[in-house]
Amino acid sequence: MAKRPDTTNSRAFADQSADQAMNAANFGANWFREIAEQGLNQSRAVLDGYLSISKKAVESVDRQTTDVSNRSMLIAEETLTNAYDFAHKLVSVREPQQLATLQTEFVRRQAEIFADQMKDVSENMRQETADVAATSMRVAQRSKRRSA
Repeated sequence: MAKRPDTTNSRAFADQSADQAMNAANFGANWFREIAEQGLNQSRAVLDGYLSISKKAVESVDRQTTDVSNRSMLIAEETLTNAYDFAHKLVSVREPQQLATLQTEFVRRQAEIFADQMKDVSENMRQETADVAATSMRVAQRSKRRSA
């Protein structure tokens, strides 16, 4: 009778090889999953930071817009008041030299009103810009720490 080949060892070898292949595949899948999760967490932190910076910038623009609008109304009010004051003084002018003096005073006052308001607007915008920049830096650093 012919002797049968021993398949027990080859079967065990095949099972062991299959187990090792499965372990390697699981290790690779787990490693990939961890890397993907870390990437997602980092991108979420960056997105949150971007949204926070954007929100602060929009709030700053809203404040600046409101400030410019309010200051525009103040300019209009002050210039109209100055114009009415000039008109009241103008009707009482008796000599041409008084007219020249009043005209000079009126123009000087109008220029002062605009200069003062523009100075205030530019200072406010500078401060808002500095605030947004500082907030952006803080959020970027916080996002960097969260994504690490």
